[in-house]
Amino acid sequence: MRIRSSWTWPLVAVTVAVILALAAGVIAGVVGWDEALRIGAVLVTGG
Repeated sequence: MRIRSSWTWPLVAVTVAVILALAAGVIAGVVGWDEALRIGAVLVTGG
């Protein structure tokens, strides 16, 4: 059964978002939320 393309991209986007959220949670747990947010800002802005 072929997955309709209309379902594929939202599913991929949700999966990636969940993975990123879990990674952010792990990073925050290790280094603390302040540092995690700073790292996130650097990654998002590219520096």
